Amino acid sequence: MSRGAASRGTSSRVGRIRIGISGWRYAGWRGSFYPKGLRQRDELAYASRHFDTIEINGTHYSLQRPESFARWRDETPEDFVFAVKGSRFITHMKQLRDVETPRQPLRVIVDSRLETPNAARILEGGNVLIFTASTGKGPRGAEVVQLPNPNRKVDLPRMLEELARRGINELHVEAGFRLNGSLVREGCVDEFLVYLNPSFLGDAAQGMLDLPALAALEERRRLRLLSVERLGDDLRIVARPA
Repeated sequence: MSRGAASRGTSSRVGRIRIGISGWRYAGWRGSFYPKGLRQRDELAYASRHFDTIEINGTHYSLQRPESFARWRDETPEDFVFAVKGSRFITHMKQLRDVETPRQPLRVIVDSRLETPNAARILEGGNVLIFTASTGKGPRGAEVVQLPNPNRKVDLPRMLEELARRGINELHVEAGFRLNGSLVREGCVDEFLVYLNPSFLGDAAQGMLDLPALAALEERRRLRLLSVERLGDDLRIVARPA
């Protein structure tokens, strides 16, 4: 990602070597590389005045918002160049094998009672797979797989096994607190991506996970932080079960 990546006044045959850093938000750099008292939101601007290229690490873990790229561009000099780190799905999971051109991703629906209506927008364009615990015919254009567990819900571990059998080894979940809780309880989550906004919603708001009450603090589920990044007023947190 660059504005004016080529050097002005140079021949097209002359290359330019840029020396930079991998990422810019590191607690250990504060007070050493970053001056004491420098605001965290100003760290990119400071680093970009000392190096003429920086690698963006966040793109390795997940898709980034367009407004994030725009803000990073605005905080850096005109001739600054970002190196966008490739997706770990391609480099680590696929290991550069069988990587196809961009296509519509498979959309997976967990619908225990098979109630997804034919008019649901998620069905538009096809390439939809519905896992259910119910019998019957699903909506038009979707493939239905019946995987009931003893509680007449979708057997989530078996669902992941079926997806893996189809060559799908990474699943991004956007769900309500009940399904989120079920996935965590059944050991189906290996990474969390959380956007935290500095506001209070009160007791009536639903939480992220539907989990049973703790009998003791030692029963809490611990996480290991991989990264914490500020995006405007929000925090973007990537963590894994400890």
